[in-house]
Amino acid sequence: MATDRRSLRDQALPAAKRIETLRARRVKPEFKLTIEQELQKIEARLSRLNTSAGPIQQAWHRIIPHELACRTSIEVAGTELRVRVEDSSTRFALDRLLRAGAELDLIQSFPIPIKKIRLINAGRR
Repeated sequence: MATDRRSLRDQALPAAKRIETLRARRVKPEFKLTIEQELQKIEARLSRLNTSAGPIQQAWHRIIPHELACRTSIEVAGTELRVRVEDSSTRFALDRLLRAGAELDLIQSFPIPIKKIRLINAGRR
């Protein structure tokens, strides 16, 4: 009975087409060497970070003088704003500025609650 079905199927399909059908079922699909999916994930993550950090960056550059702001990078971790400074002189000047009242202005102008601003030396090693 099974041979009857096979013989009917073999008669209906030419040999080359039958081999291609079997090959398509048995061979693993080609491995994609593109990084398109990874790039899409990274792009989505960066756009989320950019939209959340945009108002914070704007407030930072509005309150902190350009000479200091261009030598820093900021990131938010919970309710803490981490400011990475290039060198100790920038850190000293920024510390004086924050203690003089800029810290309160920054905290009030941020769209998210910030409890602490931490200065971190990120000097070249």
